[in-house]
Amino acid sequence: MSESRFGNANGSHQSPTVPIRRRPLSNRSRSDAFRNEVILFLRDAGFPLAHRPDPRRGASKSTRIAQDKGDIIGLPYWTVAVRAQQCLDLSGAADEVATEARRAGRSLYASIQRRRGHVIEESYVTMPLRCFVRVLARNIATNRAAQ
Repeated sequence: MSESRFGNANGSHQSPTVPIRRRPLSNRSRSDAFRNEVILFLRDAGFPLAHRPDPRRGASKSTRIAQDKGDIIGLPYWTVAVRAQQCLDLSGAADEVATEARRAGRSLYASIQRRRGHVIEESYVTMPLRCFVRVLARNIATNRAAQ
């Protein structure tokens, strides 16, 4: 019995299984998708004002860089950068977000890096020790005041 493209000898009209070829996502698309996942996670965690900055279309690259104050805004006192890179570059990520924090006039900053093969809440957060100590001190002071 022979099979045709549109059916087999039994009269069944199952479509042939042809692998779907999808174009791989660009680095930009992957980064945007990761940033959006982080924003949704932050909103679900009680930070409803977290959002991405308005795109600065039409501005020169030097102007865009000079105005860059983080990948996620709406978190008071914080500058947050997001990275979804193939290889982790903790030092580069920390330097980048520190520069953005200086532009924004903020002393608290962190970089969130995608942890490949894990859910979003398992991503890495990198910050200098001095930022961590400030956050820890505020948390302890708040807890003591509540007691």
